[in-house]
Amino acid sequence: MLEVGCGTGADLAALATATGPRGWCLGLDLSERMVRRTDQRLTRREVTERATVAQADAVQLPLAPRCFDAVYLSFTLELFDADDLIAVLQECARVLQPTGRLGVVSLAMTDDPPLMTRLYLRAHRRYPSLLDCRPIPTDQLLARSGFTVLVRRRPSMWGLPVDVIVARPTTR
Repeated sequence: MLEVGCGTGADLAALATATGPRGWCLGLDLSERMVRRTDQRLTRREVTERATVAQADAVQLPLAPRCFDAVYLSFTLELFDADDLIAVLQECARVLQPTGRLGVVSLAMTDDPPLMTRLYLRAHRRYPSLLDCRPIPTDQLLARSGFTVLVRRRPSMWGLPVDVIVARPTTR
């Protein structure tokens, strides 16, 4: 399993534990500081046999094609420039096995954004370094990147809609 944008490694450590003794996870993050923090967390959680972390840019993953069964992004896509979103998702498709799955958790941009989303967007525009994530049209981005959505749930977090999606590559 690959986690793109693993941050401090909380999810990566949990994924490594969940994959069991035969599974293996790789976490990637652009930030050297996050990679160090993740490495420390993996060591503390004693999962270094099942997970590792590396610094890399998701726009051009330094990985062979079709080398992962699953790719996971949690509150990561929203951090990329709009121009890079499709490239990141296409890279995820490239490294997935033909039967692989993509898991995405992201702030959701809906056709008629609720008040909290509109307020959040206003705050994001004013304080982008504080509120670095922004809602995105996840379904549309996945479709444009060659994915078919298999499961989508839309809970909310602090009144903001969140997409929780499992998708598969459409064509191989």
